[in-house]
Amino acid sequence: MEFWKNLYNELLKREKNNHPLDLKSCVYICELINKYKIKNILEIGTGLGFSSYFFAKNSFVEEIDTIEKNKEYFSYAQELDDTHKINYINLDLFEYRTDKKYDLIFIDGPKRNQDKILEHVSEFLSNSGLIVIDNIFLNRVKEKNNKQSKKILLHHDRFLKYLNNNSMFDVKYIDIDDGLAILKRKNMKIAVTCCNLELGINLAIKKIDNIIVGLRDFSCRFNNYFDFEEIEQLIESKQESKITVCINDIFFEESIPKLENAIKRLVALKVDCIMFHDFAVAQIVKENNFDIELHYNPETLVTSYGQFEFYLKNNIKNVSIASELTMSELKKIHENKQNMTTYIKAYGLGFVMHSRWPMVSNFREHISSETNIYSKKFNNIEYLLIKEDLRVMPNILYEDKYGTHMLTGYYICGIKKINEFKTMNVDYLLIDAFFIHDIELYTIIDKFVNANKNNLSNEELENYFNEIEKNAEHKISEGFFGSIQDRLHMLKEEKNE
Repeated sequence: MEFWKNLYNELLKREKNNHPLDLKSCVYICELINKYKIKNILEIGTGLGFSSYFFAKNSFVEEIDTIEKNKEYFSYAQELDDTHKINYINLDLFEYRTDKKYDLIFIDGPKRNQDKILEHVSEFLSNSGLIVIDNIFLNRVKEKNNKQSKKILLHHDRFLKYLNNNSMFDVKYIDIDDGLAILKRKNMKIAVTCCNLELGINLAIKKIDNIIVGLRDFSCRFNNYFDFEEIEQLIESKQESKITVCINDIFFEESIPKLENAIKRLVALKVDCIMFHDFAVAQIVKENNFDIELHYNPETLVTSYGQFEFYLKNNIKNVSIASELTMSELKKIHENKQNMTTYIKAYGLGFVMHSRWPMVSNFREHISSETNIYSKKFNNIEYLLIKEDLRVMPNILYEDKYGTHMLTGYYICGIKKINEFKTMNVDYLLIDAFFIHDIELYTIIDKFVNANKNNLSNEELENYFNEIEKNAEHKISEGFFGSIQDRLHMLKEEKNE
């Protein structure tokens, strides 16, 4: 502390009546640099070079890029530097482009357009990086109490509301000097579908962020289903996990009273969220003014951020993004997602179609009764592997009381793209356990949780992908997360002429 105080006082002598970063704030940021072993910094607003020089004196710091639009300040700041760590950039911030990813971004510039400044610089932040905003309380501006200060405070109040409602960062306010805001990317979370109580309790012990269960007689495409008593037991054992009940059947008019009663029971059990496919669910929640979170998962229909405004207006704050979107399309959606919470299926069979018609039974009626048309079985689910003549990969086809379902004959696996998902600001990665045995599921979950917590190299993620594939019931592929060749269900065989 004594070293930093002496350095601060020495620097203060040359500040030309310009108010620098306060001492306690300087020391606090240096403590952050030590704690997180910060190596490179981007500073917005060099001023006279006080703070960049101060930070450069920290032994962890290897490089600082500092941007200043004012040419006089830009020239003066360089006269001080003897660290050989600071790159001075005379440029308007919004013209700045770089492929660098910074461990810390320090914003100490103009108090207008701070929302736009934050949006611009956030793309330069590393996955585990911090953004520090100085003068977040503007106490000195408040003391002036004149027309100009009131105008600044009006803009700043709007920025604080923007900051508090943002979906990208966790914000912590530090009450020292004129105040600091510390921003860190919100951690991407893991959601897992679950088919039995023992598995659910184990997932809660593992601190899985969201455990999604199917409700018997109201859900489809789960290995098995929960009744209300089991859901209640899971809620009692959930610890820090969120419990979501999936109601993804298609409902007809005569089944609405039964559906409404089921939703009432789930609300009474204090389920955290209902995931739905049919908008009858959302309508019932709205008409009854139920206090429960909603998650829209139509499997294939959410393909654009343009839909989000409608969902949010109707109190639908969670959506599952369609699996058949490329990484560039997913990035565009997440750049414009507003306050929507997004889910991407990062592992599981791809959804192809669901029909209420019993197609397999209808087919059976037209063939010999001695013919067994089911070629495979998973637990108690009999299914066909059915392939079009020109396709390379068969699809899974099975029938239950909800109709006929078709799924890809391979598991989509996005683990190699997990670092990109973090940067993209995806809220949840979904691991869909359908057609996966519990023992295999635990391995998949452990790989994804570890990859999510740590910044693994591409080679390490490739190894995880290969290890998952060794024990998989079916082939795995990146699907639309990868290249065209990874979309196995769309590939056609080459015909020899």
